[in-house]
Amino acid sequence: MARRRSQASPALWLVNLVLAGLLLGVLNHYFGFGNYLAGALHFGSGKDYSEVACADGTTVSSSLRQRNSPDQHNPYFNPGNGYRILACDVPDGTGDQRNSPPVGSLISGDLLAMVRAAADDDIIITWGQGLRTYEEQQYFYDCFQSQDCNYGNSAAEPGKSAHELGTAIDVYNCDWGSRVRQWLDENAANFNFRPLNKNSGDEPWHWTSTRL
Repeated sequence: MARRRSQASPALWLVNLVLAGLLLGVLNHYFGFGNYLAGALHFGSGKDYSEVACADGTTVSSSLRQRNSPDQHNPYFNPGNGYRILACDVPDGTGDQRNSPPVGSLISGDLLAMVRAAADDDIIITWGQGLRTYEEQQYFYDCFQSQDCNYGNSAAEPGKSAHELGTAIDVYNCDWGSRVRQWLDENAANFNFRPLNKNSGDEPWHWTSTRL
């Protein structure tokens, strides 16, 4: 006689579902697991920006070493937004290709052209932030929430920052009224960059590409 297969009761299914939800909540809270899973599922319909080559005069970055994440391969897959980004080293105003952090290949040509044009006007453009990994963005977002680090500067949630696309830079010596800021106000649009704020407000150093 064939044995009858036992079936789980609806109550048991409900208990398992609740336990699975609790486990996912804990993993997401401490490790961002939910964001990683969402990014992985999204990538199937996401965009592969790594197909855009680094511009002439720039080079492909060897790795993405950042203080709050392990070494990452290049191209880099961001689990928060589901995009794959090719990181490029762009010579900044000092002429050093490794002085400022890498940016996404999408803006490498525009940024290099802007840096060179500024240098012709005796303006040195360097930047302290370019392409960020998911983990690095999480660090800045946590600082913004806690106000305990990075001066409490505002930061977007991981997966929602232009830095994670490599299309934003935070320019040094770019306070309101500075020569760098004035030059960028007058010329950045010619190279497809726009400021976060035009005349006043937070983060006068934050500039984003208009290509996306």
